Amino acid sequence: MALPDLSFIDEVRALEVEAVDTGRSTSEFTLAPGPANFVADVREDDQEALHGRPVDDVLELGERLKDLPRYVDLARSAFQQRGLTYPFEIDESRQALAVMPGLGEFAAKVADLSRVVRCGNPAAAKFEKRAFRALHRLIGGWGVCVGSPRETPDMGAERTIRRYRSWLLSHEQGNYWPADFSPNGDNGADGFVILGRGWGGPVAFYQSKNTGFDLESHPEEFSRIPSIAEDWFGKKMNAGRRIIPVLALNTVLSIDLKERIYAERGEQGVHIIDAVDILAAENVAPAHVTLHPACSVL
Repeated sequence: MALPDLSFIDEVRALEVEAVDTGRSTSEFTLAPGPANFVADVREDDQEALHGRPVDDVLELGERLKDLPRYVDLARSAFQQRGLTYPFEIDESRQALAVMPGLGEFAAKVADLSRVVRCGNPAAAKFEKRAFRALHRLIGGWGVCVGSPRETPDMGAERTIRRYRSWLLSHEQGNYWPADFSPNGDNGADGFVILGRGWGGPVAFYQSKNTGFDLESHPEEFSRIPSIAEDWFGKKMNAGRRIIPVLALNTVLSIDLKERIYAERGEQGVHIIDAVDILAAENVAPAHVTLHPACSVL
């Protein structure tokens, strides 16, 4: 079954930010003075359709509000599956979100993630590290976030990889060194988590994108996992262990949607950690993992 268009998720999440900020929302025209709260006789050439709003703005708002109920249903399911309560509800106007009583603090955390979707650095760097720590907390193991930009961006790829290997056990590394090092210093990886370090378990290969979900926008690094891992570990890691691709996205997905996305990509399927997983790791997950103090972020 083909995936539905999920672009509405990004659109409606903006209403979470508006609900927390308590400013005038994009639905403010419903409160404006006038005999009725609806758009009448809107023509394509209208420049001031309603109370000074251009037609395009009104139509865009109409699309967002149309998707509001199904987004709330999706969010409630996604949060419940992770042991959380979605902290927003549709308000009395049916055109905006309101914070549920007693959940203001958690609603602010949810809105903070929604606020930075598609923002560049430093927000993207912060999301990358935050999502990595959440992944590590959820799955355990020994992890290092190696992606660019990092805390010391002037290190360069060679120095970064050498430092990473200095933390590996002898049986986890080989003698291979890449012929070239990428200018941004990550050689194609944002992070690794070694699961079952003492018994040679699988390795999670981590990539991060501070964006919503787009089936066509798939990080090309996932097609080069064997060679990228060899750069970092110095040997063909995939020859002796399973390498699990994990993609962090700043979106809201239910578990069944994740499974459909995985199946849609077939052999190129990846596991997704999203904004709800991050919130779950930070608010309800047991603290069963201690991050390596020296290398949680490289």
